[in-house]
Amino acid sequence: PNLMDDPLHFSAYQNNRVNSMANLLNRMDYQTTFFHGANPGSMDFERLSRLVGFDRYVDRQQYPGENHYDGSWGIWDAPWLQFVLDETPQEGNPFFQLIFTLSSHHPYRVEAAFEQKFPDEEPWKRSFRYTDQALKDYFSRASQQPWFDNTLFVITADHIGPIRDPYYQTPAGRYRIPLLLYHPAVIPPHASDRVC
Repeated sequence: PNLMDDPLHFSAYQNNRVNSMANLLNRMDYQTTFFHGANPGSMDFERLSRLVGFDRYVDRQQYPGENHYDGSWGIWDAPWLQFVLDETPQEGNPFFQLIFTLSSHHPYRVEAAFEQKFPDEEPWKRSFRYTDQALKDYFSRASQQPWFDNTLFVITADHIGPIRDPYYQTPAGRYRIPLLLYHPAVIPPHASDRVC
C-alpha cells in the first residue's frame, strides 16, 4: 500500500537502499527473478525490481511471440504462468520468483475461448475465474517439478477489485486483500482473519 502520496519507486526516497526478499535471499545464493508479463516500462516495475535487488526482470519483451498479448496490459495469465514454469530452474541454486499477473485487472479481458465459455458472466467475475483456472493449471504442472515440495508459494493481490461496499473505499479497505501461504508439506490447511 502507498503509505505516502506516491509509491516508493516514484517518491523522494526512490534511491534509498531498502531490504526486500530479493536482496536478502541473494545473499544466500538464491536466483531472484521478477516476472511481469506487461509491456516494457509498465508501472516502472523494472526499475523497482533493481531497487529492491532482483537479479533479473522478465516482461512481455522476453515472451516468445505476440499471439498471447491481451491488447491492453500484456500477456494473458494462462500462457504467462506456463512461460514462467519454462523459465524456472530445474536444479542448482534455490530460487525466488515474484510473478505479477495481469488478467484479473480492469478492463477484465480474457482469452476469447474462455469468454465464450462464460458469455453472460460479469467481466470482472469472468476474469477472476480465468486467473483461478490459470493458477490451477500452473499448480498442476508445478506439482510435478523436483522443487515443488521445497517451495513456499505466497499468493496475494496488490489491491482490491471492483468496489461495492463503502468500507473498501477507505484507505484501509483498499488494501484488505487475501494472503495465501501454500506449502502442503509444512503448513496444514487453516484460515485466519488476522491482519498481517
